[in-house]
Amino acid sequence: AVETGDGAMIVFDLDGTLSNHHWRYALHIAGGKRDYDAYHAVLGMDSPIPWMVGVFWAMRNSSGALVEFWTGRPEQYRAATEGWITEFLFNGNSAWLRKGLFHTNLRMRPDGDSRPNAELKRDWVRLCAKEGKPVRLAFEDMETTAKMYREEGVQCLLVLPTF
Repeated sequence: AVETGDGAMIVFDLDGTLSNHHWRYALHIAGGKRDYDAYHAVLGMDSPIPWMVGVFWAMRNSSGALVEFWTGRPEQYRAATEGWITEFLFNGNSAWLRKGLFHTNLRMRPDGDSRPNAELKRDWVRLCAKEGKPVRLAFEDMETTAKMYREEGVQCLLVLPTF
């Protein structure tokens, strides 16, 4: 077990890390399309990445740490995001949504915030450290964000694309 015992946190990104978003990325973002509204509108149709779901459960069950989902998805997609997490990570059990239950929370980009993911998540890392919940381990698919985690002293496992 990876016992932290210090209020530490483990962070999982969603798109490309736990959910296979590559099909909607190809349809709505790639090639300069940049239609983020259409990209996010169909996020509930993503399939989970099975081995990463297994890693999530292993970390959640054995670490003693708080586990959070950190996503660059805008806050306006919270209901759809919570629905996807409930269906694919908690087998339809929405009890995880109750604050603190299952030691799992969801952090989302504020609406209107267009900073790069690395900047957004750097602010979250620093805020959590100030709150006494240091991030010790992150799972991320974006190389720039993984680099930021390492610069902030966070162990980060880079998840390679699944397409």
